[in-house]
Amino acid sequence: MPTPIDDVPWGGKPEFVVGLDIGTAHSRRVPLPERVTHWPSAAGFGGTDEAKTASKLYYDKHNQLKVAGAEVYTPRNRHAAKDQDWHLVRYFKLFLHPPAMANYEDFNFEALPAGLTIETVYADIIRYLLEHTKKRINERSDMEDWEELSRNITLVIAHPNGWGVQQQARLRSSVVMSGFIGGDDSVRRVRFVPEAEASVHYILWKQYKNLEPGDQFIVCDAGGSTVDTAAYVVQGVAEGEMTGDRNPETATVTDAKKGIRTRLTNAFRSNKSKSATPTTFYSPTPSIRLKEVKPSDCQPAGGIFVNEAFIKYLKSILNAQPPEQQRMVEQFIQKGEENFELHCKREFNTGPEAQQYYVVEAGVSLPENPDVVQSFFEDPVRGVIKSLYKQLAGMKPKYIFLVGGFGASKYLRRRVEEEFRPWDIRVLFLDDTYGKAASDGSIIWYVKQRVVGRAARMSFGLKTMEPYDPEVLEHVHRPTKTLANGIPHVGGKWSQIIARSQMVDCNLVIKKAYERMYESFNPDLGQFTVALYAWVNEATSPPGWVVDSNDNMIDGFELVCFISAQISTMEGALQKDPNSDNCWRLGFILCIEFDGVELKARLEWVEKVTEVPGNTRHPSFKPLFCSVGHTSSRASTSARQLEYAPDHQSNYTVLHTSMNHQTSDMLAISELARVATD
Repeated sequence: MPTPIDDVPWGGKPEFVVGLDIGTAHSRRVPLPERVTHWPSAAGFGGTDEAKTASKLYYDKHNQLKVAGAEVYTPRNRHAAKDQDWHLVRYFKLFLHPPAMANYEDFNFEALPAGLTIETVYADIIRYLLEHTKKRINERSDMEDWEELSRNITLVIAHPNGWGVQQQARLRSSVVMSGFIGGDDSVRRVRFVPEAEASVHYILWKQYKNLEPGDQFIVCDAGGSTVDTAAYVVQGVAEGEMTGDRNPETATVTDAKKGIRTRLTNAFRSNKSKSATPTTFYSPTPSIRLKEVKPSDCQPAGGIFVNEAFIKYLKSILNAQPPEQQRMVEQFIQKGEENFELHCKREFNTGPEAQQYYVVEAGVSLPENPDVVQSFFEDPVRGVIKSLYKQLAGMKPKYIFLVGGFGASKYLRRRVEEEFRPWDIRVLFLDDTYGKAASDGSIIWYVKQRVVGRAARMSFGLKTMEPYDPEVLEHVHRPTKTLANGIPHVGGKWSQIIARSQMVDCNLVIKKAYERMYESFNPDLGQFTVALYAWVNEATSPPGWVVDSNDNMIDGFELVCFISAQISTMEGALQKDPNSDNCWRLGFILCIEFDGVELKARLEWVEKVTEVPGNTRHPSFKPLFCSVGHTSSRASTSARQLEYAPDHQSNYTVLHTSMNHQTSDMLAISELARVATD
């Protein structure tokens, strides 16, 4: 039987890998070979036995960080915060959610202090987490010190499945701001993985060994602010799994029944005294490969919404208090929420395990009727079940794995089991008091990467131009522009590159051939920039146009990013257009690669063509790697500047770019261009 995760020791160059899961309520870090614990804290909010700390920070009136993590709960810091007017920043993860996920009606969503950016907040919490990790490592006598390890550090960040290029770019910027990884190294040394995909790797490693080719299952990571759900099918096995030296005798396979800490330790320490030359090991049993069945789902339905419902309830019974008691009411609510989180929220259940009443300590004891407590859970629980049903449609899964902080709720577990029992689906849980599936799984994902195919969560494409046709009604109401070839065109056409739900292989590279036109034989080539768009409306297919006749972006489209490259070295590749006296063309290929969950891009162009026997012409391609940059809100409003389109007369696509003077986030491209379609 194939094993989900093989026990083959790491055969690559020695690396120091740190997994990071910055949750809405708690954060966790996992540097191999073990988890980081002993977080400074108040009792019950992370400490000696917990590999987590609170995702909260105190800032003073100058936006200087004063306290981070679970230390915000200590009496000393609470007193200082009240006395010196510190501002508590929490739930900051919600500020990075894309618009499609920002569904927080009636949620107590506190704005960041004026002048404090979300990038700074993330930089501060990352710095705090890494400083504590550094301290813990330097206290160990059985490990190399931090200064030695950090030279080769790779940071793997787990994030909600609904996040994309823009959120990754902002997180990467925060890592650089933290000072632990330089800007030049950040693309290579900061990696990202969706929380559900990290969780499935943790599940395969930690618990379940009975998956076989053809099996379908669902993973639901119910966290603080989001519920990330993904459906997988076991595609098959990789025979003779190996990682370098084709000598099976050198392989060391650990006992599959050992705990995750022991297995990770053995796997990585096996290389401690080895050279940097990669060594290959064979696994005696093949390991499985997974493919997503459909686009993963991300719902705003995590555990913080239970807390928020409880807070609203407290406020409703305290609203009669006089204004002079407001400060006392705020402290009462704060203590009540913390006690609710630690006890009532975790213990609550219905059925035989239900208690007659639940007590919340908030300065005084508040006995709560189970029906009242149950009402706090209803909306988030419905969100989890809704997400599971979206993945279940058209599937016959054998298992549902429920993980995450909110996934530990006894009541949520009971509801999910009852809901899917008629479907003959086993609902399984991971009970790990020390760690978390996303943080541990991010490390395992980096090493093993068992998901080889993903379903695109949205449709990607370009905004294009096409030749004007007076017989087409859409064209009549749109402005035209005559290009260098003398043909009038209309802009705003949608040109799809990849469709939602399309299976994207981990090695897939999408290529589009371009010909850029110039009015001079010796132009300043400069910067080439392409805008990538996405259709994010899951309910309908994308329309034929990105913008309306007034050049306003149609609801459902988003500007994802700009892909840029310096092409000044390609001057020698210009060719005269035989059909025009004042037109020169430059041909190249734009390559877009969906590498894991990150977007990569490069340019290729023909450097020379050689003749070989048989009169066959072989082009020699030279690669040029591009940068992929996220958009600011200002750049998003000017997304119409980059336009591409199929030219029906010549089976080409035309690119034209005009500069919008209201934005400084884009580089001007005044030349005309032509893009060949496949």
